[in-house]
Amino acid sequence: MDINILLALQDFRNGSGAFLAGFLSKMTWLGELNTVLVIMALIYWCVSKDFGAYFLMGWSGNRLVNGLLKVTFCVYRPWIRDARIIPYGDSITTATGYSFPSGHTMNAATVYGGGAVRRDIPRALRAVLGLLVLLVAFSRNYLGVHTPQDVLTGIVAGTLVMALTMKLMQWVKAHPEKDLLVVCIGVGLAILVAVYAGVKP
Repeated sequence: MDINILLALQDFRNGSGAFLAGFLSKMTWLGELNTVLVIMALIYWCVSKDFGAYFLMGWSGNRLVNGLLKVTFCVYRPWIRDARIIPYGDSITTATGYSFPSGHTMNAATVYGGGAVRRDIPRALRAVLGLLVLLVAFSRNYLGVHTPQDVLTGIVAGTLVMALTMKLMQWVKAHPEKDLLVVCIGVGLAILVAVYAGVKP
């Protein structure tokens, strides 16, 4: 089913002269690792340290969850699963590792979805941020580098992590003496995921 959707998108992309591909390539760029890191740094240094710390903590959690799911399920990329899938242009160069879930989508869920779930941000801006998450996710399908299940899982998991991060940040703010404990737990979880990835067949 998911491969058939990608094949239909590929047929449309090829038949339409790829007029949407340029725009969606720019959307996929918004979910790249370096892009979201720069955005988070700018938010931290130029807008709000609280917001910046929230995004960075959420992004760290999303990277852990993404890595854990990738090495657990070991889902191959669409063009490996079906040779009829031909990714658009050079989009394959940023599609590394396993396919499920989409790392670009989870990156987008961190910065844009992380803003969309906050009620202290104006509603119109939250709607735009939510739309950006959907566009980044769809771009991964349209370019042929992820299946719908990859990006849907990325949206759900990434947004859930950000919602939990928001609760965690509120708890830490109410209990500032526990901040070191939170850091230690985060480092411990990162070590456990790294060990799991190293020993799992």
